[in-house]
Amino acid sequence: MGEKINRAFEIVLQEAGLGDRMRVSMQSAIPSALALEVPDSPVNLEKIKNAVKDVLKNNQDVVNKILTILN
Repeated sequence: MGEKINRAFEIVLQEAGLGDRMRVSMQSAIPSALALEVPDSPVNLEKIKNAVKDVLKNNQDVVNKILTILN
């Protein structure tokens, strides 16, 4: 189901930490704990992309890494 979304959350955690993972989760309305259960639908992927771009706007390398996975 949500392999791409789950991988995005893993990268945020590794590269930016727990706080930013929580912010991405809150902004996207997709709990990181349920990332594997939600589908990698275009709507959900767009929610994650937008949240990642906003939360990690000061870390463009990580944003680009995640966007590559989500596309």
